[in-house]
Amino acid sequence: MSLADLDFRLFLRDVLKERQVKNPSYSMSAFARDLKMSPQKLSQVLKGISGLSVEAARETSKRLALDPSEADLFVALVGTVHARSHELKRIYAETVRRLLSLKSAAQKQPNEFAPLADALTWTCFLLVDTVDFKPEMSWVAQRAGASVEDCQKAFDRLFESGLIVVKDSGLWVQNHSLLQYAFPSSGPEIRKFYSEMLARATTAVENVPYDSRYNHVVMLPVSEEVYAEMKLKIDEFAQSLLEQYSSQSARATRVYACSVSLFPLDRKLES
Repeated sequence: MSLADLDFRLFLRDVLKERQVKNPSYSMSAFARDLKMSPQKLSQVLKGISGLSVEAARETSKRLALDPSEADLFVALVGTVHARSHELKRIYAETVRRLLSLKSAAQKQPNEFAPLADALTWTCFLLVDTVDFKPEMSWVAQRAGASVEDCQKAFDRLFESGLIVVKDSGLWVQNHSLLQYAFPSSGPEIRKFYSEMLARATTAVENVPYDSRYNHVVMLPVSEEVYAEMKLKIDEFAQSLLEQYSSQSARATRVYACSVSLFPLDRKLES
């Protein structure tokens, strides 16, 4: 059974069964030991008598060696049942739906992110939706702050992937039906992309006037459970921005990036 079956307990039971098939002597006690739970606690969780906190779910996902996207889904599934408030349960449920949608899209188009794996290509893609866009590489190069050659390569990728199409009238338009705005959880391409966006944010702090940018930092001590909740809040915030403002692109004059980073400032000591 996969996590897409929407019950973290059934998933845990199937993991136990798979391990027992490989090793008939593998017991519930051994599974509990590997998950760093007591056998009694694990039994109660599997029977639905006891639950998991979001923090415990995150630790369990690590001990199960789930990849980042599967770990996020596992934690969200736990959160839909055991989060501390109805609001958080609602947010976790929305996260489950979003992650499953992304999983389905990735299976249909596994290389979807590749054409947009750099900031310049994203800039070119979004410039097409501005009111004064001109399908001329010299104009694009001036607006994007890049060379004509690099802008041409970016548009070549966009045309080849079908993300930009030309209508019979000669108008260049975005093909949103092929685009998922959410990004993959891991992999070298996404790490390179995020690093590039952080570098661009640093450049903007130095070179862009304050009235044309905005920076804000909040730092606070949190538990692992609160960290997981903060990620969900950020996801919901980002989705709300897209839903509220992407429909207003007919009046767009600039291309902006809203980049939110959540990372530790300290180091976690191994117990």
